[in-house]
Amino acid sequence: MKKKKITSRQKKIILMIVENSKKNIPITISEIAGTLELSSRTVLRDMSGIEKWFDENDFNFVKKPGVGLILEENIENQNFIIEC
Repeated sequence: MKKKKITSRQKKIILMIVENSKKNIPITISEIAGTLELSSRTVLRDMSGIEKWFDENDFNFVKKPGVGLILEENIENQNFIIEC
């Protein structure tokens, strides 16, 4: 199913998005950056590849301006993403 390869850092970001999405809580770029000890700019650069990966694999990824990022998928798909 996975078409585009993702880096280990992108995988960490994806896992953070999925974990927050399981709780139905959007996560912000600055929260990701702070947790992973990265700059917001680095996270934003990685997000373009992550968004492409979500799109290529038909996952419903939503950016809510002023709110955060959330993956609107059922628990089975969220668990599948974690296992990838």
